[in-house]
Order: sequence, then structure tokens, then C-alpha cells
Amino acid sequence: MEKTRPILYGVSDYARIRESNAWFVDRTAKLRDLENTAYAVFLRPRRFGKSLLLSILESYYDEECCSGHGEAVLLGEKL
Repeated sequence: MEKTRPILYGVSDYARIRESNAWFVDRTAKLRDLENTAYAVFLRPRRFGKSLLLSILESYYDEECCSGHGEAVLLGEKL
């Protein structure tokens, strides 16, 4: 029987979500749009993934953030 992937409700740590192979909304394709924006304002309701998006940005830009994980954290994403 195939093991189901978990949905980690309330977890906004991108590295932890990737390590546990959990379901999440992949917004890495939007990083290019965000880089070309002069001012970014995140006006979204609660529980909409703002903190997770910031954690993805942290993993993307900060080399020390994911020490021990390397580039494997973002491997396979739609960059």
C-alpha cells in the first residue's frame, strides 16, 4: 500500500516541509516575478501562505539559512 503524503497545517518552514515530503502550494514560479518588482506588498488574509513564501525566499537567497541542506531544498521546484 502506498504511503500518503502529509499536509502539515500551520507549518511555515519550507525546509521542514520539503524534508517531510508534505503537500504544499508551490509558489517558487513566482520568484522571478517578485525579483522584477520594485515594491512588494503582501496583502492576503490569514492562513494564505505569506510566511511560507518568505521562508521559500529565505531558502532561495540565504546561503547560511539552509546549512546542511544545500541546494537540495529547492531541488525540483519551478524556478
